[in-house]
Amino acid sequence: MPLLREVEAAYPATRFPDRAWDPDVDKAAFLARSRGVFELYCRGLPAAMIPARRSMVRFFLDEDKPAGFHVRLPPKPLEAFESANIAVPDRFATWAEEDQLRACLEVIHQGLLGLGRARGWPLAPLEALEALRDQVAEQGLRLWWASAWKLSPNRRHKARGVYRISPDGYGRVQLEVRAATGRDEILARTEVDALCELALADVQQALVNVAAKRRLPPPPRLPDNVYRSRRRTNGS
Repeated sequence: MPLLREVEAAYPATRFPDRAWDPDVDKAAFLARSRGVFELYCRGLPAAMIPARRSMVRFFLDEDKPAGFHVRLPPKPLEAFESANIAVPDRFATWAEEDQLRACLEVIHQGLLGLGRARGWPLAPLEALEALRDQVAEQGLRLWWASAWKLSPNRRHKARGVYRISPDGYGRVQLEVRAATGRDEILARTEVDALCELALADVQQALVNVAAKRRLPPPPRLPDNVYRSRRRTNGS
């Protein structure tokens, strides 16, 4: 039996910078806030070793606007993946950010638990999901990842790339420069949107070629036609 390896963010999983996630503000808020939570959940799935009929669960959003979150499960899996539908409550966009993040984690978690019970999963996988939920909560409900430090050619400075998913749902990569020894303060920093592989490649090249100067090159200008759906840029 295959193992559950991916819990895919609610559709659409990405967007163009000049368009809203969804015309509905509550759905748009959920799509933006939940992206990092979905990614954190996915990072822990391989170690959880959860047997399932399909290796992916894909979430969609319903049109309903209930008083609270509601998850609807289909009677049987689709050919390529399992699925679940989330109804986002009215006025979710007005909730405090921390409350939104906790709600995103809980609805994802309850959706998977409900799916497991409906498909007859044994107790061990359900307990693994509980442990995974606690693990995501302990990480602060925000995806953050940093590369190893790279030394400059003269070994006076070091630099690293830091990736995060912001509350607006965008992935961003930041280049940080510090002194190689002594002071731990950040001497210089620049950031680009991680909307495509080109942006990540630019930061990777900057890590390799970072010079002794504190001044960093300006963020790259990305052509309009290079924006692509980001998949697995979190180092996993």
